[in-house]
Amino acid sequence: MVTLGELRRKVQMRLRDYSQKAWEPLELNHLINEAQDTFTRDTEILQGSYVTDINASQQIYQIKPPPGYRVYRVMSVKIYDANRDGYPIEPVTLTQLDNIDYNWRNTTGDLPLFYLRDFSPTSPLPTNDSMWLYPTPNTDKADGLRVAYSMITKGQMVDDDSAMAVPDEAEDAISDWATAEALVLAIPFAGERQQAYTDMSVLYRKRYDEMMTKTSAWVKTGRGRSLFTSMGYYF
Repeated sequence: MVTLGELRRKVQMRLRDYSQKAWEPLELNHLINEAQDTFTRDTEILQGSYVTDINASQQIYQIKPPPGYRVYRVMSVKIYDANRDGYPIEPVTLTQLDNIDYNWRNTTGDLPLFYLRDFSPTSPLPTNDSMWLYPTPNTDKADGLRVAYSMITKGQMVDDDSAMAVPDEAEDAISDWATAEALVLAIPFAGERQQAYTDMSVLYRKRYDEMMTKTSAWVKTGRGRSLFTSMGYYF
């Protein structure tokens, strides 16, 4: 696996900052982590899933990504009955749910029909770590809940030996994004090299966009899931 130290050295070479005078290593480390976070969000290349029991009268269920990751998008939610026959339930917004049933928090039923995310009864801010089922199951007919999701990294490369969370093929994309961002940040202080820095940043961002677009298209075909299962990325 490609490490943080290897990525930083590649970025330094592209910046021609061999003596580390213009960009501090810690600054580049931050940009590289931000690049990986951006790449995983833009491509949804990292996916996970888990199965949990459904309990009668329990309305709220946690979404549990592996340590060091955040849930980006719930891709599907399936309910399994006692016969292990799975069927999907649909996402719903708070406005839609209020229109369907103004008393939805207190409504119960055999099997849930919808799930609600980005809602907290105690905070005006959205939350990504839980979902509400509607109606609340009141029997044991619903046996299990399977949630599939895409996830993004949270800047977990902390030292030079830390490996990327994405496949090695993404090395250039992450290096390109970090290089472009480093150049953009340096433009106001570049003096007579401002135009050169601008041109280089445009070039590296274009290279990143091309790789990101190709990777996103590949992931959408479904082939990404089987690859990351074998590589340990699909949980």
